[in-house]
Amino acid sequence: MYFFSAYHRNMKYQESDHYELKSELTDGVKKEIIAFLNGDGGTIAIGVNKDHTIVARTDEENDADSSKISNWVHDAVIYPSIEDLIRIETNPDGVLLIIVKQGAEKPYYLSDKGPTPAGTFVRMGRSRNPASPELIRRMMRDSYIVRYEDVTSANQGLTFKVLSEKVADEGIDLGEDKFEANRLKSSSGSYTNLALLLSDQNPFISKFGVYEGKDGDVFKAKKEFSGSILKQIDDAGDYFDLVKPMKPIFGDGLQRREQEGIPDVAFREAMLNAFSHADYSIDSPIILKMRSDRLEISSPGGLFNGLSLEKAKLGKTSERNPGLSKILKQLCYVEGFSHGLPTILGVYKQYGVEPIFDVDYFSFEITLPNLISSNAKPIGEEASGLRSDNKQEQAILRLLKEKGEQDRESVQKELGVGATRARNILRIMVVKGLIKKNGKTKAASYSLNISSPN
Repeated sequence: MYFFSAYHRNMKYQESDHYELKSELTDGVKKEIIAFLNGDGGTIAIGVNKDHTIVARTDEENDADSSKISNWVHDAVIYPSIEDLIRIETNPDGVLLIIVKQGAEKPYYLSDKGPTPAGTFVRMGRSRNPASPELIRRMMRDSYIVRYEDVTSANQGLTFKVLSEKVADEGIDLGEDKFEANRLKSSSGSYTNLALLLSDQNPFISKFGVYEGKDGDVFKAKKEFSGSILKQIDDAGDYFDLVKPMKPIFGDGLQRREQEGIPDVAFREAMLNAFSHADYSIDSPIILKMRSDRLEISSPGGLFNGLSLEKAKLGKTSERNPGLSKILKQLCYVEGFSHGLPTILGVYKQYGVEPIFDVDYFSFEITLPNLISSNAKPIGEEASGLRSDNKQEQAILRLLKEKGEQDRESVQKELGVGATRARNILRIMVVKGLIKKNGKTKAASYSLNISSPN
């Protein structure tokens, strides 16, 4: 819901993504209303010039305009019905406010034009624009919540080698007899698109490119990942471990440790977000671009079902692929991760740096700055001074103290957990500075940081 408080004394009217100024009420205001309905709401102030000066208006003029707007609502000039989505108020200074709530039955459009670019409008920043035919179709589909993952897959000859290995590894009861309960099969017994995404035949790919310098398209290296979404997540994470920027730091007594250019926890969060919330109905890959000063991660499909970027930054979610998210959680891919954008923002806030977001209806892109190239320094206490209250982390610290350097399989055996869960716990402990990772491959080992508490 996006309602502005009615009036603040001494307020200054200022246009923004959610606030529009109009000197008078014209038929064009209908289009502004529609744009806010198709977005996440906003307010139109009638009686304010673009230079923010207030137009003198009489009570009679405001009453007449209020009646006109009410007629638009009750005469269904805009469709679907917006009777519960519009509020009209008059400020003490005479400015008439049209307060528009985000609509739940998008697209909204002019009744005489229909759901076409001539009758359907969207807000792009501070501008109102006609919606494209593709955008209108997508709004219609999203409004009815016909999820891609629930549609019957066109390919019914699916195999699940990777999924079976993951299920066995984590000890999860997710055999084919459980596929319908987990939305991998429909009630008729057919595989769904969720099953397609998890299958070995998944047609969607992801790409990871490492580029020369800050800009340009000259590759240093590039990889393309295919197959099950689970395999692609693993492959992207492993490749990141190979190419991520690192810088040696020497402390007291020439103690050597490494600074991450792209914080591991921020990468994992952003990468899992891309795979979990991508719109797989769009024939476009997930793309990761490592440049000298940043990592860009983009996925098809913007924020889902009217969720705004501002709300997402506060931790609000709207899942486009709830079935996929559930499977990833069952398989421990989101163990310690997938807490939303606040996690990423929090990691970078420690360095006084902010990620950059570029979001529209068709794509979501996050840019993670390289802390090494920007010479960012941590603000406040460093992670290596942290103590762990987590029992599994405490067990790993005891193991490393008693037996020295260990590989992931040894840690997995000690904890009695699956490989994915063990890997994620170790990654979190590395990020916290509790342990040190030696090597960048699957054969990496782990040891105590000298400065870590015992």
